[in-house]
Amino acid sequence: MPKRSLSEVKVVTIFASVCPYEIISSSIEKRKPPEPDIRCQISDGSWVAFEVTESIDNLIAQRNEEAQSLKRNIKEYLKVSLLKNELLVKYCNAMISIYPYDRIPNKIFRSQKNIDSLLKFLANLSNDIDEGEFNSIGKHKYIIEIDRGNFIGPIFNTDIGGSFNDYIIQAIDIKFFKKTYQTGLPIELLVHYHIQPGPFQWDVNEAIDFIKNNIKKSPFRRAWIFSTKENKILDRYPII
Repeated sequence: MPKRSLSEVKVVTIFASVCPYEIISSSIEKRKPPEPDIRCQISDGSWVAFEVTESIDNLIAQRNEEAQSLKRNIKEYLKVSLLKNELLVKYCNAMISIYPYDRIPNKIFRSQKNIDSLLKFLANLSNDIDEGEFNSIGKHKYIIEIDRGNFIGPIFNTDIGGSFNDYIIQAIDIKFFKKTYQTGLPIELLVHYHIQPGPFQWDVNEAIDFIKNNIKKSPFRRAWIFSTKENKILDRYPII
């Protein structure tokens, strides 16, 4: 399903399980600006602060949130639809995927009238058809794909997906040079991937080169690149 951004505490909690510092999970604490996002204690008794940032294109974040909204609205309106029983039987083993034809609108299926229109479209779709085009009342076109298999359905999939364009250096640059922090602790930057697809190795290499060339001018003693999806440290600088 479309993912939402994680809280800073959640990111550092996941990171703690693989971080060589042996972070004490119970010590992870959210802080307010101008402090860095998180402070926590490590196994040797010392403390460290983390500024946490997600490498993501804001447009992708918006599209995923709208896709999540669409899924919530469909589930909610299906509960009260006159077509509920018919659709539950017809798509009892189906995943129904809904994708925008060109671009997802800013306000997607906010009204029950639009959802009702979509549900009627699904009810009238022939059982031997596994794909169709649906035009919402708002004149936006959607591709509907029906996958019948070993599902306990109907399952609605509205995952818009994301781009493989990389935004990691932009994320690092903002934290390096456009923010100031007040803390008595050493600060480290934790850049993570969650919604955005994980980077190619050359993206990581370019980011590490950027960090090497600029970290001495930044407030950070170390920067990490981390994938929450894989629970994996992709790289860091300086190396421990």
